[in-house]
Amino acid sequence: MIAVFFRTALLVLIANVLSACSTAVEGDEPAELFAELNSQRVLWDQSNISNYTLRYTEFCDCEINPISVSVVNDEVVAAQVFDQSGALLEDINALDFDDVLTVDGFFTKIRNLIGDDNRLVVEYSETFGYPMTIRTNRDLGDSDSEFTYTIELQAM
Repeated sequence: MIAVFFRTALLVLIANVLSACSTAVEGDEPAELFAELNSQRVLWDQSNISNYTLRYTEFCDCEINPISVSVVNDEVVAAQVFDQSGALLEDINALDFDDVLTVDGFFTKIRNLIGDDNRLVVEYSETFGYPMTIRTNRDLGDSDSEFTYTIELQAM
């Protein structure tokens, strides 16, 4: 009985340690990238997270200010732009919520990038399946076509 308890406790501990890890997918083969995208999307859907705050930053030629998006019942309810020190710069008008990215928006962006002849690297949360980092370069000879998104998610 005690051995079963300790074995269960050990498995829970290992699961918690592994949940902090991520899965990185890099490749030139669209089929592999689509397969990983689809499996991670299933994991995200199974996590049943519909209320969350997402903070993302886009890095390209220059760093673009971080954006925080609050999502309730899979709908954007607030969005804000911060400076690099974390100070609030502005609230994004509700009419512009279509321009901010949610987890669903990032999955769509990845799907579109896969078919665009890109060099694409995506890191997913092993626990919840959402994209944590997206790196791409549309033209390997042009650094201006290179960009990276970093994504942090906090469930509410």
